Amino acid sequence: MVHARLQKLQRAHYEGRMAISLAIAACTCLLSFGVYRDANPTLTFPAAVFGVGPDTAVRFGFLILAMPLAVVSLLRMWAGSALTSETVMASDVRLDFLIDSGHYALVRNPIYLADLVAMCVFSLCLPPVGLALPVLFYLHYRLLIRYEERAMSERFGRPFTIYCARVRRLVPRAAGLMSFLRTAPSLPISRDGFRHNSLFLLFMPGLAIAAYTLQAGQSGKMAI
Repeated sequence: MVHARLQKLQRAHYEGRMAISLAIAACTCLLSFGVYRDANPTLTFPAAVFGVGPDTAVRFGFLILAMPLAVVSLLRMWAGSALTSETVMASDVRLDFLIDSGHYALVRNPIYLADLVAMCVFSLCLPPVGLALPVLFYLHYRLLIRYEERAMSERFGRPFTIYCARVRRLVPRAAGLMSFLRTAPSLPISRDGFRHNSLFLLFMPGLAIAAYTLQAGQSGKMAI
């Protein structure tokens, strides 16, 4: 009985994963731009350890942080092109095929990896409360990954077990990274993959603009 209820909750969580992701992002932004709107971005604090002032940290930090967004956008578009938006947005785990090469030789969950890296970038641009963003997304994705892997293990059996032994969930091995870098130039990006997975590219010009419009006041507060 308990097991059946747990499975029902896990399925409900998976089916509502996009709404949950949106809720996490929305709540973090409301806290960051509402309750803690006068606090400096998190990146200014480690910068201060090296004697870098808030203004300089914001100006160069935001520009530097725009770069990983380009990388994770490419990774998300590559992976999304292989799966298609229909598979990614399905209400349940699609078990039509097992992909274990290309983007999926890097990590087993390249789309989740791209999202987590992007959330880490965003958290550095927000007040310290924004650090909750990657943490909550990680916990959320961890449950999703377990649900997906259980379904895939039941469907594909030993081939999936071998794949899991060779490729990590989210942290790439050196061999997997080198293999991915060699094959990356030949990996196609479809129109569907671009349309549904290029969202982080939109933040790049925003970070560039913010780098030159945000200034840290002498009291430690951000002023536009």
